Amino acid sequence: MDYVHFDAEDMKKNNLMAALGCVLFPIPLIACPDSKLGRFCANQGLVFCLIMIALKLVFGIAGALLGWIPLLGPLVKLVGALAQAAAVLYAFYLAWKAYNRGSGRKRAGHWLRAGKQHAGAEGNVSGGGSGGTAATR
Repeated sequence: MDYVHFDAEDMKKNNLMAALGCVLFPIPLIACPDSKLGRFCANQGLVFCLIMIALKLVFGIAGALLGWIPLLGPLVKLVGALAQAAAVLYAFYLAWKAYNRGSGRKRAGHWLRAGKQHAGAEGNVSGGGSGGTAATR
C-alpha cells in the first residue's frame, strides 16, 4: 500500500489547519499553502464536499419524485438525512485523526481506495500488496 510521508515539523506546525481542512477544505490552502499535510487534508475535504453535494442532489431528487407516495417519500428523505449525517461524522473523524496524527506517515487515499482492504487488528494487509505488516513497510 502506498504511503504519503509527512515530516514531523510539518505535522506539529500544521496539524490544526490539516484537521480543519478535512471539514472546510480551503482553510489549509490559504493558511499553510506549502504544507504537504495541509494539501492532503484539503484534498480529502474537497472530496467530502463533493460527496455531500452528490448525496444532497440524489436524495433531494429522489425525495421530490417519490414524495407523493405516502410511505416511500418520507423513507427516502430519512435515508438521505442519515447518509449525510454519517458522512459528516466521518469527516469529523478524519479531522480528529489529522489533528492527533502521531507518526510521520499516512496512507494515501485510505478511504477512497477501491478493492483493497486495510490493516486489520494484527496489522496484516490483505487484498493486494506483498503481505507483511504495515509497520515493516
